Amino acid sequence: MKLKNEILVVTDYSIAGLRSDPFQSQLFRALNYIGIGSANYFFLNPSKRSIQERTQNILRGNQKFKRQKFRKVVLIGRTRVFFRELEKIQRIVNDTEVVLYDQDPWESYIHNSRSRGFFPKLQSYVNLKEVHLTSKFWVDIVSNDISAKVIFSRMGMEPRLVPMSVASIDSRQTTIAFKGSIKEHRVASLNRLREMGVPIEISGGGLAHLDYLFYLQGIKAFFHDESGAWFCPDIASENKYVPRTSGMWIKDIEIASQGTFVIRNYGEDASSYSMSEVPLVRFFRDIDEVEGILEEIINLSTREKLEIQEESRSVIRSRNDWIKIAEALTE
Repeated sequence: MKLKNEILVVTDYSIAGLRSDPFQSQLFRALNYIGIGSANYFFLNPSKRSIQERTQNILRGNQKFKRQKFRKVVLIGRTRVFFRELEKIQRIVNDTEVVLYDQDPWESYIHNSRSRGFFPKLQSYVNLKEVHLTSKFWVDIVSNDISAKVIFSRMGMEPRLVPMSVASIDSRQTTIAFKGSIKEHRVASLNRLREMGVPIEISGGGLAHLDYLFYLQGIKAFFHDESGAWFCPDIASENKYVPRTSGMWIKDIEIASQGTFVIRNYGEDASSYSMSEVPLVRFFRDIDEVEGILEEIINLSTREKLEIQEESRSVIRSRNDWIKIAEALTE
């Protein structure tokens, strides 16, 4: 039997950060559920306000800890931080087998990224055995650059965050909305919707996670655009542009989990998140299709909308993806 105290998690997050980040918090709780609590963590940048984080790091620096042989070290955090802390990570892990969990693999390839070239560099510093990516599209790209095994790990929503009942679509006051970062690739699409007369409400992010989920329960449809591509000059392909649709599918799962329709631009990687099983998610290939899709949603009967809400939430709740990721990282 493999013991959980043989696992060391190295992270650049604080405990507070792990508990508040929308997706890291779910992984944190999943790891805790299978027996890997905060006592198994080493904090690369311990908070000055956290006695627990500083005490754990001090204990990990004593001779007894140094003699302890961990079966595996799991790296969880932001590659831009790991990139500048590689020597520190190397001293911590020595020759122990290392597994990396990464939600944003494109950050290691985008031409102006602070962590460009991260994967092969990490492999040169540690005994890297596995890399778990939350985008299936990127598995082949990263596999070309390292000898470690690269695995797709699908994110999801904790069952407890998927409400058993939600407001009906017809009772919601806001017809269509976008809330989040108004990045360059979204500006043109949002402007086009306004030109078409689509009554979209646009606002910035900044809400705490639970507040954001509550916000989603008050709108009929959420507009999500990941059009365009990243310039990635280092990938082993003649085409150096990677579509943005290769990522961010968890955002649509999250929205649908609250009983809200999602109108999103289509990408082939949708199949990796089994979007066809979630009827609340609707796709467009051209921005001019959005108005018609919204009209189709509004014109569904009340019963049809309720059935779609229930089916989508039931599917998302049953997946339990975070426990699967936690078990895969530590097996």
